[in-house]
Amino acid sequence: MRFLLLLVLSGCTFTYTPIVREARVPEPRLVITEPSELVQNETSLQLNLSLAVVPEADWLAVQWFSPGNDEVAAESVWLEPGSGPRTLSVSLPPSAILEPGLWRAVLSYQGRLARQFAVTVSVR
Repeated sequence: MRFLLLLVLSGCTFTYTPIVREARVPEPRLVITEPSELVQNETSLQLNLSLAVVPEADWLAVQWFSPGNDEVAAESVWLEPGSGPRTLSVSLPPSAILEPGLWRAVLSYQGRLARQFAVTVSVR
C-alpha cells in the first residue's frame, strides 16, 4: 500500500522545464519633474508643470477637484514630443468657485494616471 501511495505522489512532481518569459521592455512615459507644483494665487489656482519627457503627441487631461471631492472643471492640453524640458501652466477656470480646503489637480496621459497635485487653500 505504501508503495502504491509513493508511486501516485511521485506523479505530482514537475516533469517539465517551465518556459522562461521574454523580458518586458518598459513603455515610454510622461516624465514630470520638479519644480512642478499646484499653487494658490490671488483669485485662483495655478498648476505649474515641468515636463522632462513627452514620449509621443497626445492630450494631457487635467481634472480639478474641490475639497468636497467634486470635479469642478476639466481641460486638456495637447503635448508634442520635444528635444528638451519645457514648462507648462494651467489655471483653474474662473467659473470654479474657490473655497477653503484641500484642492487637487489630477493629470492623466494616454488613458493612465500621470500625477496628482494638491494644495490647501486658505481664505483670503
